[in-house]
Amino acid sequence: MPIGLYRTSTRRWLIGGLAGLVSLPLATVASGVGVPGQQAFPSGAPGAQLPIVREARYVVNARIRPLALFWIGRDDVGDARFTWRQDPSGGRAYQLLVGSDPARTPRQINRWGFIAEEIHERRAEVLAFMKGSNEETLDAATANAEADQQSGTASMFKAVRTTVTGNRAVTGSLTFRAPPTLTYRQLDELISIIPSVSDKPTTIQLPAGAKEGFLIAMTSMMAGSTAACREGRGSDVDPIVYLYKQSLYDLRLVSCSFEPQLRTKAGAYPQVVNGRFQLRNRATRETTSLQLAFGTSGPIRDVPVRIVFRPRWWMEAELLLDQGMGPT
Repeated sequence: MPIGLYRTSTRRWLIGGLAGLVSLPLATVASGVGVPGQQAFPSGAPGAQLPIVREARYVVNARIRPLALFWIGRDDVGDARFTWRQDPSGGRAYQLLVGSDPARTPRQINRWGFIAEEIHERRAEVLAFMKGSNEETLDAATANAEADQQSGTASMFKAVRTTVTGNRAVTGSLTFRAPPTLTYRQLDELISIIPSVSDKPTTIQLPAGAKEGFLIAMTSMMAGSTAACREGRGSDVDPIVYLYKQSLYDLRLVSCSFEPQLRTKAGAYPQVVNGRFQLRNRATRETTSLQLAFGTSGPIRDVPVRIVFRPRWWMEAELLLDQGMGPT
């Protein structure tokens, strides 16, 4: 292949891969039992009214594997923010924002998404949205990214809102458009235009002990696995069932090790659990691998310091805790 053509193909693959990498961690296959009529959900972001008790910021790196031959990637293509909120009455919320920075990506790729989960006693509210499509192949991701750049029209967003009361969840999918120039830095502006009414709500009965969302489940898994991983008993950690969008998932700890110090491209962190997890969709039986290293003491206790997510065999995203903007 001529060098010029190779460079053009590589750049084109990177564009598609970077677009898909930001979107896919927030995308899921929808399933469930339809409920006739409409469903009105609370507006705004769940937990936005609760005080922030901790916040961590991350650098996003991306890799793609064209033709199953080799990995190519780019570092520092975007940012992420994980926020913990809690009030004196026991209400708590978790929020995760992930986005590419158009100023740092080829051809100003602008893809981003957000998850917010709030829980208080037996009631929970969840909002998840992402910009773009859930592409199955690198070619599809590349084509969609190029079409998005050329259109110049309003961008498509997909969102899901869920209300959980006891063991009953009502969830609805929403599709809406927003100005194409909005980035993850304009989160509040986008949230203000998300519809609160879904035309096709779905109801799901949660099994006993199921968590109301992915962030709630992952936070519980980190807290519950620390002692076992320190003592080499990772296999003793029970899976956690959780609801994400319109499907039930099993979050399982595959393996873990305790590291006195973990070094990443962003810094070094003491007393870290390095775990490998599997996310399994109970309806489709599809599985996704997740690597997550988290702190076990001090200011980074139960804080992810490195997350590696591979939603497709051809793409991988890495979130690294920014040591200069760590938990506050």
